Amino acid sequence: MERRFRVITDIWIARIGTVVGWTGLIFWGLITSVSISSLFSAKEALDWIMPWVCLGLTAIHYLLIRTAKGTRSLVGDFRYYAQILAKNKSLSALSEETGEDPEDVKKKLRTMCKRGYFKGHIDLQQDRMVLESSKGEYAARCPGCGATTRIRKTGGTCRYCGNPLQ
Repeated sequence: MERRFRVITDIWIARIGTVVGWTGLIFWGLITSVSISSLFSAKEALDWIMPWVCLGLTAIHYLLIRTAKGTRSLVGDFRYYAQILAKNKSLSALSEETGEDPEDVKKKLRTMCKRGYFKGHIDLQQDRMVLESSKGEYAARCPGCGATTRIRKTGGTCRYCGNPLQ
């Protein structure tokens, strides 16, 4: 429930950021163009500063739009990654399925874990995503038979073939 709330919150923050960003970009962009056009007839120091302040505020709103777009993209990637990881926890399989560079996939997964979309961590040695559950268990893929099973953090055995899992 907490993860879902975090994702929904990020989506709404991104939507609001986009609306505020575009509104501010248009508003400050128009004021910047007017203040720059009156710059040549300026006589006071404040008339010279105003265009630069407006230009800075326009840039801030542009960055707000870019940040919101990145958040929306990350949430979309999270939903896609979650579907793929439900079938196979392998990072190489995720990279192959998405057609993305493995380093980009790892970077996005780390960001998703940091933001709380996934509860778990990346195990680079075994090339997998270790998802933790609230019971102190996580899903592990058996190297022997390939089945996915839930085991405790301390380890366990595959319930299908009996191989030890970590």
